[in-house]
Amino acid sequence: MDGAINLRTTVLGPFLLGLMVVLSGVSSADERLSGKISAIDRIARTVSVRALGSGADKSLRIDRETVVAGLPGSDNWAGLNVGQVIIATFDAATEATKKIQVVVSTAPTGLVPRTGDSQLTPSTTRPSSPENRRGSTRADANRAYGLTLATAMSIDSELTYEMIVPGVRAAEWVVVAAQAPELPGQMNVRSSLDPGGNPTWDLSPGNRPLLVSRIAASSHENFNSISARAHYHSTLLSRHLYRRRAGEEATDAIPLGAEERRRALAKGGTYELDAPEFRRWISAESLPMNPSESEIDYARRVFLTIKQSFTYEYRETMDRRLSRVCAVRRSDCGGLSILFAAVLRTQGIPARILVGRWATSAVPGAQLGGIPYYQWHVKAEFYAEGVGWIPVDPAASLIYDHSREGLRYFGHDEGDFLTLHVDPDLVLDTVHFGPQPTPFLNGGLGVWVVGSGSLEKVRIRQDWQVREVEASPRSSRLARSLSDAPTSR
Repeated sequence: MDGAINLRTTVLGPFLLGLMVVLSGVSSADERLSGKISAIDRIARTVSVRALGSGADKSLRIDRETVVAGLPGSDNWAGLNVGQVIIATFDAATEATKKIQVVVSTAPTGLVPRTGDSQLTPSTTRPSSPENRRGSTRADANRAYGLTLATAMSIDSELTYEMIVPGVRAAEWVVVAAQAPELPGQMNVRSSLDPGGNPTWDLSPGNRPLLVSRIAASSHENFNSISARAHYHSTLLSRHLYRRRAGEEATDAIPLGAEERRRALAKGGTYELDAPEFRRWISAESLPMNPSESEIDYARRVFLTIKQSFTYEYRETMDRRLSRVCAVRRSDCGGLSILFAAVLRTQGIPARILVGRWATSAVPGAQLGGIPYYQWHVKAEFYAEGVGWIPVDPAASLIYDHSREGLRYFGHDEGDFLTLHVDPDLVLDTVHFGPQPTPFLNGGLGVWVVGSGSLEKVRIRQDWQVREVEASPRSSRLARSLSDAPTSR
């Protein structure tokens, strides 16, 4: 089979856009380079590009035949600027650039770059002024609560992944894995991808850290198969929300940075904050924030509303957009967590989803929705002024919490979950074939292959193994004893 083909051959779990195999039909004289513009010499007509995944700079020559695409209102190289993420096609011999596709453009000072419909902008719906709430600020209103954090365990975890494509003769494999971030619920995080594993980032405005490997098919063993291992080490923390006792001294949380706040209030992509169905549901459930509510009290009300009016359902292919979730009133852990975070964002409360896997090994033969299950899951958390990031798990509440109050999974996290990335809508750099939108990257690895042959009878094998290791001591102003901490009510 010749030519360039994009094929979704399978879906690996609920949150990975499945295996993608691409058979190359690009001229051997042409090369492609994905990277960020690091310098421009307009006199010499050259552009220096820092390649994604390697950190090396390459100088490309621009001439009158160079095509520039992806810049609104501009179709020539005068619109190129330092900081833009591009894909360049150039002649391997002369290094003359044939085409530059701008993937992420620079933005005015103080704003975050954006691309396509994944616009990173603050929510336009604002809460009532904090000063109008009983004369107090948001932090004051939240001071009735505290959050305890303590080391739960330290883990070494490994995702092993093998793809076999019997009819393909590969020249090169490209493998992408999530790079786990440091968060309030996980510290001392280390990520690696074998073989290779160079640090890079996703091309969306979220710029989430990733690992990428380019593996040459240098032996018969990997002409039609690829094996890779993603390894993660992390110290996991438990978090528990509680009501302060009378007279108990309040301790302010570490303030939220401006950039982190902006991202946790963003709309666009899966966060359809302006979708009519979503807005109608908020209105029908009387979910605008009351002036007298603290952020925590409001978040609890949203959490219980979702628990009472939605049903958990998982199918291998699901539409998790807010418009669809609110129309059918059911979804899985990803859709329900997105819904919770989205409602809070409309009220100016920073919120996000945590995409990852349970910190426990996969159970042989386990299935979810008729496919093998490897401990993937999605939770959420929101930031309360003066308290910190508070964990919630809407899906687990629907499935497991049958108590009268229904708050077992609001404000409580046992420290048994590893977050691989924050929020959905990543854009992966495929190196040879341009940006690839990917909703989630916790169900496996992103894999592309350059070569020739047939895409029939693709087989996937993966495993998820977790081993608890001795936690290394680490002092933290956040870490406080869980003893004597009452539960949230």
